[in-house]
Amino acid sequence: MMPARVLIVCASLLALTQPLAAQREADQATLVFSLAAAFSGSADLWTVQDQPVFRQQVADTFALGRKRSSGLGVFMAGIYFFKPNFGIAGEAFFLGGGFEDSCRHTFQTGSAEAVTLCNGINGSSKSANAVILSAGPVLRFNTRKTIKPYVRANVGLQIGGRSSVELSGRVTTDFFSVVYDDPDQRNISLALAAAVGMTASLGPGYQLRWELRDNYVGYDRVTGPTARDGLSPAREFDYKHVWSFVLGVDIVLERRRGRRY
Repeated sequence: MMPARVLIVCASLLALTQPLAAQREADQATLVFSLAAAFSGSADLWTVQDQPVFRQQVADTFALGRKRSSGLGVFMAGIYFFKPNFGIAGEAFFLGGGFEDSCRHTFQTGSAEAVTLCNGINGSSKSANAVILSAGPVLRFNTRKTIKPYVRANVGLQIGGRSSVELSGRVTTDFFSVVYDDPDQRNISLALAAAVGMTASLGPGYQLRWELRDNYVGYDRVTGPTARDGLSPAREFDYKHVWSFVLGVDIVLERRRGRRY
């Protein structure tokens, strides 16, 4: 009789503990805050051959080019995971970098000012930092493991940054000559991003994040020479792939039973 009662009690306890165990194992909603440093790569923006530049009555001609140079930035994000493997992220990405210009004389009249101008443009660099505000879904894997890979996609806006068209160079100590003017500088444009990454637990409430992302961002591209220097050139809006590597730390907040976070 006693063994039968013991078996009944054990079976009842097992039946009760199974759903409780399932509740303990089920991941609760999670809120993650990320702060990271980022390194962003370079991209070629435009080249123009035989741009006339008048320093005297006869024009010299320059072959001009501009590329986006690499730089450091800052990444901040908040991610809310509705389910263990799916969440929505909102982020602010400070896209560091600048513009680096090149100039080569293709025809010289002997003007010393034109030589100085081209030499001043060639190899010059300017800061062109911008901020990308975006949001999108996050899909992560191995949610019960220490290391969790993930993929994500974002859509948003790139705000600010220097004109990718305006170009000038120093002629004398206190005088800059404008080669391309840009009175209609674009300050806001659509930005897309796709990324793969991993997080690794650093202990309760913290994790390390590293991520490789492709920022698909737009720049105005000069499409041909102007009749002379100082004018606004013909252009078209073109998207470029700017790769970034992100490394940082997350703060993880989990909603517990009976408590919000």
